[in-house]
Amino acid sequence: MKCRMYSPLVWALISGVLFVLLITRCTRIEGLLQNQSPRESYLEAIENTPLSDNQLWQRWGKVGDSAVKTSVSVELPFQQKINYFPDAPLSWAWKFDIRAGRRLEFNCLPADTSHQLFLDLFEVEEGEIRYIKSAVGASLVYEVKEDGVLVVRLQPELLIGGQATFRITDYPTLGFPVEGAMPSDIGSFWGDPRDGGDRMHEGVDIFAPRGTPVIAVSSGRVNRIGNGGLGGKTVWVRTKNHALYYAHLDSITVEYGTLVGYGDTLGFVGNTGNARTTPPHLHFGIYRRGAVNPLPFIEPPETRFQAVEVELQPDTRWGRISASLANVRPIPSTNLPPITSLRKNQIVGIRGATAGWFDVLLPGDTLGYIHHSLVTTALTALNHIAVKEASSLLYPWPFSQITFQVESESNFDNYGVFDSMTLTRYQNHWVFTELSPED
Repeated sequence: MKCRMYSPLVWALISGVLFVLLITRCTRIEGLLQNQSPRESYLEAIENTPLSDNQLWQRWGKVGDSAVKTSVSVELPFQQKINYFPDAPLSWAWKFDIRAGRRLEFNCLPADTSHQLFLDLFEVEEGEIRYIKSAVGASLVYEVKEDGVLVVRLQPELLIGGQATFRITDYPTLGFPVEGAMPSDIGSFWGDPRDGGDRMHEGVDIFAPRGTPVIAVSSGRVNRIGNGGLGGKTVWVRTKNHALYYAHLDSITVEYGTLVGYGDTLGFVGNTGNARTTPPHLHFGIYRRGAVNPLPFIEPPETRFQAVEVELQPDTRWGRISASLANVRPIPSTNLPPITSLRKNQIVGIRGATAGWFDVLLPGDTLGYIHHSLVTTALTALNHIAVKEASSLLYPWPFSQITFQVESESNFDNYGVFDSMTLTRYQNHWVFTELSPED
């Protein structure tokens, strides 16, 4: 059997993109100087070449734009393994809630410097998506100034294959203000009622034995010392971004104007001021155009990632439903209802894995998650199917419009059904026929 494949088209794309890769290596720096993201520089470089009319390239841009709008909601810390392939324009985007006072770190491991993984951060406000920042490389750090919702997008260069583990972690931007204490020692939180509900607590109370050192959570300058009123013995430290308030101290070890560094002792835990009837504790507050909740600024991170239970090999590209019925979820959890259900032997494109879930691609560019217990990787054929002369094959990724014709009837291996098509292989390429397998 002979097939009329568009090898010139594919090779033109490969050689063209290799040329563009050389351009983008130079335009990365130029783009940054022009306040342009690395992805924007990459897009601009290719838009100025004949490749801009190529279907794979056009799909690459659309997939990246669409990912931000259809991002998956996750909780931090988060990690997902991803697989990407040279002939598959892919992009991922994850959405999460975040509080002011946290420092976010995004990392792709291992860091492969042979190609770019475009990493872009956005914020969502009243339904509008606004660009914030991009990475130079496969890692990004961002300090959160306001409570809100963020989206991070990851997209490999076109014609690049690989595997990586993507991680999102959040850390406090300040240290913990009582030596040896921890969040479990906080006995009163932001917003708790005071004076019978006439006012609300504007800080956190950290309980510790009298005389426990109270320490600077950041470098700064002591700009006020008090002794009296509600706070009793108090110290104010001015940092680059905030005014930090330490109250109810038993004694103070710094003076007005003192420059302090992280971990320096400011005084000792007590119960002066209106705390004289309570056990010794530190009232800690943060002010920036008014009081803000200090807990996110000092709460230690949760760094234990949920383990990826799925075995994902670098060449894992297709999954086949192994159960009689499998629900596809919008998030890697059963907390939301399924978006659709698939029957046994239906094929899904596998983009990665997180926890116990496969990240999958369905017909119509629908994204979702399927529990790994319901899917097996499509490594062996189910049976053979007859493909008639002049039948169309789709090459090489689902939903591609690049087609070629079978010139003579032959048998193909059937790896499973994909909507109205059958997944098979020809000349080491995954292709789809428009025929359903015979019973």
